[in-house]
Amino acid sequence: MPQENKNHPIFNRFQRQKVIGMGGFTYDFLGIATDSSFKTGWSKFALPKGKSAIPNYPPLNEHYFDWISILTSVVNANEIYRMAELGAGYAPWLVSAAFASRQIGKIKKIELLGIEADEIHYEWMKKHFLDNGLNPDHFNLIRGAISLLDGYVKFPKIETPDQNYGASIRENFNNTDYVEVKSYQLNKLTDKFSGVIDLLHVDIQGVEYDVIPPNIELLTKKVKMILIGTHLSKEKHIQLRNFFPSTQWSTMFDFLYKESYDTPYGKVQFSDGLLVFVNKSL
Repeated sequence: MPQENKNHPIFNRFQRQKVIGMGGFTYDFLGIATDSSFKTGWSKFALPKGKSAIPNYPPLNEHYFDWISILTSVVNANEIYRMAELGAGYAPWLVSAAFASRQIGKIKKIELLGIEADEIHYEWMKKHFLDNGLNPDHFNLIRGAISLLDGYVKFPKIETPDQNYGASIRENFNNTDYVEVKSYQLNKLTDKFSGVIDLLHVDIQGVEYDVIPPNIELLTKKVKMILIGTHLSKEKHIQLRNFFPSTQWSTMFDFLYKESYDTPYGKVQFSDGLLVFVNKSL
């Protein structure tokens, strides 16, 4: 008989929450409701209206390590928890961090920033906050894209937002409809926080290779932990990894793009790569 996967110990710091279905929503162990229309196929997992449940901890897949990183950043925060999500989609990780912070007594305030280029996903980000009792106006939720320059960039029009979360400003627009969105340099976003950022979550579909290396000095000064979803190739993943000097950053996770790994929690297939670094100086 196969042995049941053992959860990372960070999950023991957080209690699973009882939820009551509103109809049309899925729920996670923190009690977060997610509109099942946000992703094709999720409707079959929606909790029926009025039915109660205590959701399990996350399943073992590549996003399990996002959870470990986020929960660790929350536990290690001080009185104010600060997080940014670049390429936020509907900002699932910002809301996860907000709910996790409620279970850590020392955290008295949260500062969140999400930036998303697609118009529908940006509207869904605000809806996801509202669905979970968070006022979007109290946080920095931005329609735009991260880039090396302030200004405007081309971003593809997404016809099926419930299927496509992988659009990028790197795409070739010769035969693709696009919109122009405002672009922001990384320092303009980090300056919106009152202090050091506990977690910078980066999922920008290949633009990480353009934006992160020139900003290593900025990140070392202002970010305690950085999580980067990597794309395009293993070679680019390795090149990006090498920009983080071991004298200043320790590696928490390093999983190559499109590789399978035997982890302490079971075997995991990665579709994107993952790099997570912790700032030794902060």
